[in-house]
Amino acid sequence: MKKRINSSEIERAKRSNMFLFILTILMLLVVIGGLVFYVLYDKKLINFGDNRGSNEENIISKNETRFNLKNSNKEALRLYNIVRISNNSCSEYINSDNVKTKDLKDDCKYGIASNIYKRYVVIDNDKRYVSEYDVSYAYESLFGEGTYKSQETIPYVNDYKLMYSAPNYIIQGEIRDTDSNMSIHEELLSVKKDNNYLYINSAAMYYESINKNICKDYDCNEIIETINEEPSSDYYSLYIKHNKNKLNNYRYKFKLDKNGFYKYIGYEKTNK
Repeated sequence: MKKRINSSEIERAKRSNMFLFILTILMLLVVIGGLVFYVLYDKKLINFGDNRGSNEENIISKNETRFNLKNSNKEALRLYNIVRISNNSCSEYINSDNVKTKDLKDDCKYGIASNIYKRYVVIDNDKRYVSEYDVSYAYESLFGEGTYKSQETIPYVNDYKLMYSAPNYIIQGEIRDTDSNMSIHEELLSVKKDNNYLYINSAAMYYESINKNICKDYDCNEIIETINEEPSSDYYSLYIKHNKNKLNNYRYKFKLDKNGFYKYIGYEKTNK
């Protein structure tokens, strides 16, 4: 015998189905809204005034004139980390008031470019090498098209050299850290674009660990102050921020070339 379904039961079933349908739509809207919010936040198109992320990225975002390049913040930070004096060791480069890359010796220029090509080291059993292609690309992206010429040896890290053996540059021996009582610490201050030129401004302090002196230059010809205790890891950054007017300030200069690379021109001290 078939069970008879009255109209009230049918109505309840309809309302129940409608409720489930509306609930499903609302859940989909929440999921879609969440995805849209995540994409916008990830692309830094929206924020809530927080200060998360690296201090250098925040400085660039706040002070730069917007470039006509995609991901310009990251590109400026990448260039800064390649050329900053605190990431190089060539005495001709780090002990100057005004540097023009066209006047630098090849060994010094390859030392700067090594901050790019050392990332492409291939480890093959006991053999470690960088392809000549990667070296030439790193060099010419920094100093201009047609500037690369193969060298018998080029800088790698510390005092180690890469030996040329076409089509690669090969490193021999074990890499060891070198000890020095002098260290350079640097903070990015601002970034500016003016037509095809890019300017990156920073301040640097020199710390001499034996006597715990904070110096204005690498040879410690001028001592700014002497501290009592060994600095903590975040001491240098905070010191530079609060004492940048006492320290050497640097302006690194780049020019956009026809291939879309910012060619490195050199730097100058802006508060001699």
